[in-house]
Amino acid sequence: MIQGMGNFKYPERLRQLELPTLAYRRNRGDMIVTYKLLSELYDEQVRHQLDMATIGQQPETNRFDLRKYCFTNRIVNMWNSLPDNVILADNVNQFKNRLDVQIDCFRRTLKTCLFDQYSAH
Repeated sequence: MIQGMGNFKYPERLRQLELPTLAYRRNRGDMIVTYKLLSELYDEQVRHQLDMATIGQQPETNRFDLRKYCFTNRIVNMWNSLPDNVILADNVNQFKNRLDVQIDCFRRTLKTCLFDQYSAH
């Protein structure tokens, strides 16, 4: 623990240390993995297991929570909300940089992070 931070609740510690939330980190990671999958940077077996046909479509509606939080259901709305200049990046690093710029733009506009809205809670 960092000296003097023990008295603060988790959200306040994150703000003071300028660290992103767990939901933000998970969602950003999901977007990077999605880019890699759609750019065919993973082998065919991995892409087949994740049923990549569902990406870019509507999320499945589920009566039960069994598949509600699956990767392919979690990422659809986030991926569809990204502009084309982010999605059509030439490589992974360019995608990450453009994604970070887009997230910063969302934060300034909405005063909150769009990616925090998509947490699985």
